[in-house]
Amino acid sequence: TASPLRVDGDVVVTSARMVGDAFELRCFNPTDQTAEITISFGDNISFSRIQSVNLESSPLDRPSRITDSKASLRLEPRKIATYRFQ
Repeated sequence: TASPLRVDGDVVVTSARMVGDAFELRCFNPTDQTAEITISFGDNISFSRIQSVNLESSPLDRPSRITDSKASLRLEPRKIATYRFQ
């Protein structure tokens, strides 16, 4: 069975939730190295944009386009990041 969400990389997923029509994913990098992350969604789930948001879901930057509901990101050592997919 295919998973609806896949996160590859040395990060810990600490939160995954729907906020309105968006999906938010929070990750923590517990290592001393920058983590290379790939976030992808199953075949029935389609997102075309990703945006960094803060802990209160307020945007930190402009949305970026993604293709095939897949995003490749970097997370600095010992940092927490929240990503909104729409």
